[in-house]
Amino acid sequence: MRRAGIPPINWLGSTYALGTLTLILFSINVGMSIILYIAAMQGISHEITEAALIDGANKRNIFFRIIVPLVEPTTLFVIVINTINLFQSFGS
Repeated sequence: MRRAGIPPINWLGSTYALGTLTLILFSINVGMSIILYIAAMQGISHEITEAALIDGANKRNIFFRIIVPLVEPTTLFVIVINTINLFQSFGS
């Protein structure tokens, strides 16, 4: 970085420590969350969305009124697991 004329950044210094830890913890947990959400959305039956389309719902209504409520248990699981991981990372 010094070759480009940019001064080095102390990522673990007092100014950047919290942001660095947040970024690292987010990047570790985001992969598991994405896999869980993909699995939850694949578990939603196509008949439900087709019935909503036949009843006249648009894609926005299908997402917010059908998909989001059916994925709420996965959202709760992801929040609990990520909270536990967060407390474990600061506890040790």
